[in-house]
Formats: sequence, structure tokens, C-alpha cells
Amino acid sequence: MDADRDSARHFEAVNAECRRTSRSHGERCARRGEAGGVGRLMPPGICEAEPGDRRYTYVLRCLTLLFALRVAAQAVQRWSPVDGLAPFSEFQGSALPYSLLLAIQLLLLALMIAAIVDVEGGPHRRKPRAARVLRWIGCVYMAGSVGRIAVGLTFPDPPVWFTAWIPAIFHVILALFVLTLAAYHATQPLRSGEA
Repeated sequence: MDADRDSARHFEAVNAECRRTSRSHGERCARRGEAGGVGRLMPPGICEAEPGDRRYTYVLRCLTLLFALRVAAQAVQRWSPVDGLAPFSEFQGSALPYSLLLAIQLLLLALMIAAIVDVEGGPHRRKPRAARVLRWIGCVYMAGSVGRIAVGLTFPDPPVWFTAWIPAIFHVILALFVLTLAAYHATQPLRSGEA
């Protein structure tokens, strides 16, 4: 038990050293609290995220919360309708059975949360190749989502799919999530003195 307490104090001291120095996050974690040489055993990711990483995390969390609220609102309208929300049919933008749609939405929420956890791990988890792939996917997804809304607003009698506004708006939100994640992976960690 004393060894666990000593180990915890050691990691706290090393983490404090990481925060106190002016080195970049990547450098701090790479050197793992070189003061006194005691930081070599520090597990990866224990240093705090850079301020820029926190901004990405904040945006990703907000977009995930918005999507989770949409999923919850549709579920409420399915099983226990409330007057203050749009009718269930307005949440449904496709002919997918609701059980399949809900399963897909819950899978998307799980993936979004996993991505946030990855971003919170810090700059050592940035993946430039993922940035390129996510940027392409995000751009195509955003173009399709905005195009869907444009068709719904432009043409006098478009098919119902183009005027299902709640799903259309939330596809824009999901595309923003992908583009934000791409931007995170594309950025470089801050250099010394840039924080």
C-alpha cells in the first residue's frame, strides 16, 4: 500500500514538473519529467493536453452532445411523445426501420466518444494519414449534406428526403465532427513558448 502511495506521489510530482516547464507537450511527455531522472517510469499520456487540444476536445464534445440530444429526442418521441418536441416523423429522414437507425446512431455515438478519448490523449496520438482520409470524407459528407439542404430550399416541390430538416441539419453536425477531427490530426503540437 505504501508503495502505491509513493508511486502515486511520484507521478503527481512528475506531472507537476511537466506542467511547470515551458516545453511543448510532446517534448514533456517524451522526456517524462527528467528532473532528477525520476520520471522514466511515467506512463504515456499522463501529461496534460495542450491548450489547442482542449479546444478540439471542447468542439468535439459539443458536437457529440448535440447529436446525442437528437438521438434522445427521437427516442422520446418514439416511445413517450412530448408536446414540446417535433413529431417522431420529422426526425426520420429515411425509410430505415427505427430499430436499425437507432443502432447506427448508438454506434456513431460510441465512435464519437472513442475519438474524443483519443484526442484527449494528447498530441502524441496525432495521425497525419488519418487527417487526410478524414478531411476527404468530411468534405464529401459536408458537400452532400449542404447540397441536400440547398436542394430542399431551392426547388419548389423537392422529394421529402430533401426537406427532412432535422436529419439534414444533424448530418451537417456529423460532417463538422469529422472535419474537426481531421483538423486535430492535421495540426502539429505546439513548439516551446507557443502555449
